[in-house]
Amino acid sequence: MLGLLPASFDRNNMGTINRMLSMEFPNDQLAYSGYSRDYNYSRFSYERFYSPNDKETVLNYWKEDQDKLVAELKLYNNYSYFIPHERAINASHCSTIITFIGAHACQQMEKKRNWWEYLEWPWGQTYKCYSEFVPMETFLHRFLNENQRIRIYEPVNGYNAEDPGMGIVAPLINGALGG
Repeated sequence: MLGLLPASFDRNNMGTINRMLSMEFPNDQLAYSGYSRDYNYSRFSYERFYSPNDKETVLNYWKEDQDKLVAELKLYNNYSYFIPHERAINASHCSTIITFIGAHACQQMEKKRNWWEYLEWPWGQTYKCYSEFVPMETFLHRFLNENQRIRIYEPVNGYNAEDPGMGIVAPLINGALGG
């Protein structure tokens, strides 16, 4: 099967699949979305093959590879990416399943800079988006309906972990999933 793929794919390097897709379909828009703290894919990818394999080490392997993937995708004009940091639903697995709640990203999600920002709703939230706050549905609309290239890679943050709504909804969803 791999031998049937175009020469732009290197059978000895599965990572060249993105290059092949971009080169073979230059007029098509392609996209990647996944959480930086996806603990399902990362466990599947690293837990059985690397040691140590505790949660933070596995997530660090995932982050290193995700950084490499983003660097690769930046080489191609027809790739978009939407990479939120984390959400407490299903161990941050899959950005579009179950619900879009918590599926948003911000290029400049940072700790609040000024004391008066702590008076803003929601109280107790120590993170704030200092660029555009992009929900998944906005990313999808722009990508699918407006043919826009969107590139958002959210930095490490605790926004969803501190979100009061997520604190209510995530345990209910996770409980329904059995976890």
